[in-house]
Amino acid sequence: MLACRFIVPIGAAWPLRVLSFLKLTFLEGISWKITRRLFHVDARSSCEKKVIRLARQTPLSCAEIIKSIEMDIRRLKDGYDVLDKLYDDNDLNCDNFAQAVREYRCSREVITAVANLYLRQQIMLDTY
Repeated sequence: MLACRFIVPIGAAWPLRVLSFLKLTFLEGISWKITRRLFHVDARSSCEKKVIRLARQTPLSCAEIIKSIEMDIRRLKDGYDVLDKLYDDNDLNCDNFAQAVREYRCSREVITAVANLYLRQQIMLDTY
């Protein structure tokens, strides 16, 4: 189910987060302990960091992220770069890509990272 979904990172820019924090604390009178808890960002695992870093570069499906991490690809500039580096087999296409990466050793770890990021509302899953 996740293999064909594209990962879209969510996150407000840090200046907006700081301004919102200050507004709630000083203008709304909410205690700083409470607002600090509201704006706390969970620490990400190393796999979650890789997923976010790749997803910010170019739109990638979960299956493409699995293959990128398996091949230790850290930089993908655009869609053409994705095609060149990830779709390296002539028989590989978007229809059978998810099946091809299913047995990679990192697939379970990446799917778990994607699910955790989704549950913590740090990414959205989309279809392009």
